[in-house]
Amino acid sequence: NQETEEEKKKGIRKLWQSLRQSLRFIILWDENHFSRLWCVWEAAIYFKSKKDAMNHVLIAPTFLSVLNIVGCCAATSFVMLGDVLRVTGALNVMFEAYRSDPNRFECYTCAFLSGSYVCAVTLFSYFLSHFIESMQTMEGQLKDFTWHGAECFKEEDRPVLAEEVRDLWGSVNDFEQYLRQEFIRDCMGKLGGSTLPYATCLSICSPLWWCGVGRLAVAKDGANVCYVLLSYGLIYFVGCPLQIWNEKVTLEYLVPRLGTCLQRNRLAISLAVALPFTVQCIPILFFGMRIASYLCVNKIDPSFERPDTFTPFLSFT
Repeated sequence: NQETEEEKKKGIRKLWQSLRQSLRFIILWDENHFSRLWCVWEAAIYFKSKKDAMNHVLIAPTFLSVLNIVGCCAATSFVMLGDVLRVTGALNVMFEAYRSDPNRFECYTCAFLSGSYVCAVTLFSYFLSHFIESMQTMEGQLKDFTWHGAECFKEEDRPVLAEEVRDLWGSVNDFEQYLRQEFIRDCMGKLGGSTLPYATCLSICSPLWWCGVGRLAVAKDGANVCYVLLSYGLIYFVGCPLQIWNEKVTLEYLVPRLGTCLQRNRLAISLAVALPFTVQCIPILFFGMRIASYLCVNKIDPSFERPDTFTPFLSFT
């Protein structure tokens, strides 16, 4: 109740009881979250009053939604390109032109996909580096947190919250010490574990999954079914998560060491990071897994013919 100060004080005094009864506490985290007094107070109250609180807390970085959209759009563009080429008949024209030298066609498509992927990964790395940099500010915010220095929309709320803090911690100073020790440890553990979850990786690459399902639906025989399952399964469940995880680890290593250089040259550094990852993804993981899948199926069934192209998303298999 916000109508009178007295009613608001009563509500604040009861708020911790509502938090304690909550089955789950979800923090929509951004780089400024722990600079706000109310946000820190609510989270700390829940952690303090709830038994096994960390088992009921989810820290959801808002920046993950941006990464998810960028990555999913990039994957969708790859899949749609192959469908457009097939529907328009342009793909059959290309196959006919390079019928005598299919390996050259594979090289051209690999080069085209690599160029497109460089652009996509540069953008992805740009956002991911910004997110990792922002995540590292959280530790500094909590270590440097002071009750009187934290942001508070209404200053008259600060002394009311301080009364609740004294009831649970004894003093504001003890509360600040709790934030700098136990609270920061728990938050960093939760946030670090969800920086780029495996589920997010699969979500980003979901268009590739549906591409494989579509190819599986038009497979002509058992050998083609095996080839589609093996090649797209390796790409989706091994190649894509491995690629994104490697990039995450690389950026987590580089971001704190580059410091202000990253802030001045974020786009250039993102491009430099994208180049080796493009080589790893397109020629090695995508084409490599498709070729390895063909060799495996062909060894089991020698009658299995080489697909029109090893380029993912272009072939019907």
